Amino acid sequence: MSSAPHLMPAVYDYHRVISVRELRRDFPKSAIDGLSNKPQPPGIYSCHYECCICLGYGKFEVVKQAIRHRAVVDRKKYMVTPCNHIFHAKCLSSWMMRKLKCPMCEKVLPEFVVTDAIGSMGNPIDVLQSSDSSE
Repeated sequence: MSSAPHLMPAVYDYHRVISVRELRRDFPKSAIDGLSNKPQPPGIYSCHYECCICLGYGKFEVVKQAIRHRAVVDRKKYMVTPCNHIFHAKCLSSWMMRKLKCPMCEKVLPEFVVTDAIGSMGNPIDVLQSSDSSE
């Protein structure tokens, strides 16, 4: 009897990098309206959004080519749902502790699992707080 390789289930990346093409194709018009016209640095555009949980404003970076700029973009300050709604990371992770539905459209959300560089899982709130203290 041969043993099957151990496979980990896919985990949704709430801190994914968004390309300009994806933003224009898949996101609500309100997100596209916040897109800057000039990249700073080259290939990275800033985009402003309103977090519907706290009603505050935030900024995230959109890249011309997602693969090339993945390491450059600060992805820990915002979270993107599978239904393409954008929130402050602290707001959405706190929301998801109570309810696994999108605050905008109420679609069911996958669990938020945080892994560090070596793949260890951690508490989402602890990880977010430690990333804030490094600023």
